[in-house]
Amino acid sequence: MLYQNQFYTDTLPAGSALSITSTGTGLVTFTSPGQITKQVSISSSTTLGPFQYDQLYRVSCLSGTINLTEVLSDAANSVATLATDSGNNVTGLVGPGGASVMTIRNGQVANRCGFSSSVYAGYKQCMNRSAHRATENLTSVKLVFGNWGMNGGTEQANDAAATIECSIEYPVDTYTRVTFSSANIGNMASGANITSDAVKVSIPKGAVFYVRNLVTSPNTTTGLYGTDNTYVHSSGAGSYLEGQKWNASYPGTDYSVSGNLVMTKGTGGTSGNNDGFNALHPLYRPLAIIAQTVNPSVLIAGDSIAMGAKDGVDTQLAAGFYERALKVGTINVARSGEQIIALMGGSNFTRRAALYQYCSHVIVAFGANDVFVASAAAATIITNINTLISTYFANFPVYVSTVIPQVTTSDAYITEANQTVKAQESVRLTLNNSIRAGGVVGAVGVFDIDQIISNSYTGGKFKTFGTGATLTTDGVHPNQLGNGYTAAQLNVGLIR
Repeated sequence: MLYQNQFYTDTLPAGSALSITSTGTGLVTFTSPGQITKQVSISSSTTLGPFQYDQLYRVSCLSGTINLTEVLSDAANSVATLATDSGNNVTGLVGPGGASVMTIRNGQVANRCGFSSSVYAGYKQCMNRSAHRATENLTSVKLVFGNWGMNGGTEQANDAAATIECSIEYPVDTYTRVTFSSANIGNMASGANITSDAVKVSIPKGAVFYVRNLVTSPNTTTGLYGTDNTYVHSSGAGSYLEGQKWNASYPGTDYSVSGNLVMTKGTGGTSGNNDGFNALHPLYRPLAIIAQTVNPSVLIAGDSIAMGAKDGVDTQLAAGFYERALKVGTINVARSGEQIIALMGGSNFTRRAALYQYCSHVIVAFGANDVFVASAAAATIITNINTLISTYFANFPVYVSTVIPQVTTSDAYITEANQTVKAQESVRLTLNNSIRAGGVVGAVGVFDIDQIISNSYTGGKFKTFGTGATLTTDGVHPNQLGNGYTAAQLNVGLIR
């Protein structure tokens, strides 16, 4: 028996069916070898199948209860018994012989992971401390790092090999060394990723922990890559003490496994200072933090709105309305200024998209820059979104997002009457209507962000509340209030 917010994953042999007795609502995703073949909403009792091929299925109970019975092709095994794994709070089927058949995978188990969005020219070494929140109880994790990043709008390999030395800091000032093929130092070829050995930890769900690393590339001429702190950090995150120390004199001191590096909120300063939270100095962080898990995790792809630009982190160390709402492991590969048309027919998304292997779901949230910067037609944007999904995410449940308004104002966005929509507004409306109507054929669902933050489906302005509080400060991105307001109303129950 599944109850609200519980889910179960299992395999169903070819020729078999799934009988469902439901008192509420739910969703079943069936995956045959190689691709998702069927997504079915449940609102009453039904039988699904039989299926021609083996199926991996996932049942999520959104309300009420759902009882499952596998109707197997082998009549001798036509009755499956129910058992409860209380440790994972998951109720599931136990197959013939009583052995559990729960599917386990290497999945993302923390937040605030992602690619390097900037290059810091001329620097060969940096010391970093990034903060993350565990999204489940962690006893063993692996870290994934990359020797590449974005240079402008191009995915680009560092022009030389790099090494990394690393530890996990939890609790504060307690360090567990991370090894790579049993060595203390990992070697990353130009453009390559590296995955650490499994590291034994004891980090409870919801706890903040830190990844400390020293990255060195003696022969680089382009410089090292990191995440642009303009979008990763804000004054609201000061208590988490993330940051980096760029070593102006190479080689510098290694603090990757010690507590001597003091991270402070930066004020601009010169290279070599402790410039935590400084937009001039990118922070190098893991691409992924993975563990054996049965829980969902999400890859977020899109533009600066999906990144969480203009937001500060909330009490859960989450930035942007998607990460705030999801409360599961996330990898954010969204980039400021990204246009989906720039990702067509090239390799500018290949490395980022490959991180989907650590996630169970994908959110595709493009369109704002295509509409308001590139002035692309709605039909072209839909075609490009479909191409992106079929190229990179054909095997995954993908959710797409509607595009929020862009406006100017004469009173700091305090009233709707003094907001003025931009010339491309009609294209945005057409695009959103197409997304809502199922125009993105590779998507299994829509997150209607526009409906949450706009004053109406056709109004094209940010909501106001008559209190002086605003959901935006630039007419483009939700601010901290806007991200929190959107996250609170975003229905992510399926992914949870």
